[in-house]
Amino acid sequence: MKNEKIDVPLELDAKILQYAESRKFNHMRWYRTLHARVAAVIMLGIIIGAVQLAGGKNNSRYIQQMAENTAQENFDWNEFEEKMEYVDNEIADEALYLAQL
Repeated sequence: MKNEKIDVPLELDAKILQYAESRKFNHMRWYRTLHARVAAVIMLGIIIGAVQLAGGKNNSRYIQQMAENTAQENFDWNEFEEKMEYVDNEIADEALYLAQL
């Protein structure tokens, strides 16, 4: 059967098409059904909930540690501002030097 053309009688072709139309052959994909969609939504909800619960425990511990560490340290804003001014001046000097090149 190498590239042989088979002639199908027109009456037979019409009968096949009528039969197919009466049966309404539709190719149904499994992921288009309502049950599959509901199952996917439920599974996605379970996964998101598990991630949220697992991440929330570690996150609360981290926040508590940060709060304790910050409370123990006395933060000096004046020293911070002086350091920032020093950094700003260094950046400005570097920019001026590069502009002169």
